[in-house]
Amino acid sequence: MDYLSDFEFSRLPRAYREESRIAEETRFTTELLLTVGAMVAPANLRPIYASRAYAEEVLGSVWEESESSAFFAMDCQEIRRVIKILTKVDPHRETSGFAPAGAPSVAIHVVHGAYPILRGHIELIETVPLTSVEHDPLAMKLIIGLDDRNKLARDNHQKGWHYHYCNSKGQRSDTMLSFDTEAAKANVPLFWERHGEGKAKFRAKAHLWGDQKRESIWTSASPELTKHPLHEFRRPKNEASPVWPLDATLSARARA
Repeated sequence: MDYLSDFEFSRLPRAYREESRIAEETRFTTELLLTVGAMVAPANLRPIYASRAYAEEVLGSVWEESESSAFFAMDCQEIRRVIKILTKVDPHRETSGFAPAGAPSVAIHVVHGAYPILRGHIELIETVPLTSVEHDPLAMKLIIGLDDRNKLARDNHQKGWHYHYCNSKGQRSDTMLSFDTEAAKANVPLFWERHGEGKAKFRAKAHLWGDQKRESIWTSASPELTKHPLHEFRRPKNEASPVWPLDATLSARARA
């Protein structure tokens, strides 16, 4: 089943459309959300998705073919609908429980767009943790089963808007970009860091980017700063390096 409409797909740069796996990722992630959603909130979704046989037959085969180590999907109506259902589930309901120790966190990485930069692209990503799923033993059993080869990246519930760097062909790298969430609102610095994406197509040479490329990345990313408050962005890790301005220093984390 294809959940990514022709209109949504046509909004993406041509090179990115041709080389990325966003259509396949949308299919898998949406099927997964529908399945765990039927387990966690059965009244809201068709019962077929809660079938163990369905999960094993459909999800298992697609997951084995997946080249992604995380749940990526293009923003689309079906993704938004299921996330809305899952984020409203009461984690204290009678059937709730906690996942076994070592179980993966469950976060969906929603791609809201891909924008051209100098010799590449950046994906605008919203990471949404689905903590309600982690309170459902049956749903977590499915997630752990899929993760039996430790393919999932552990994100420790970090959430928010950020970017992934892709090359000129649209292939996703191991490099994540995020704004300094503690900086002054004007000219917010952008930082880069390695991200635990086990099957990224390539390792970006971000430390070798020239000033022109760095500035083009900041210019493409910065319009989002006018659309969302800074606290909704994902804070860079302490070891992150500046993209632009080149001499930027990560602000100290604000005290709670």
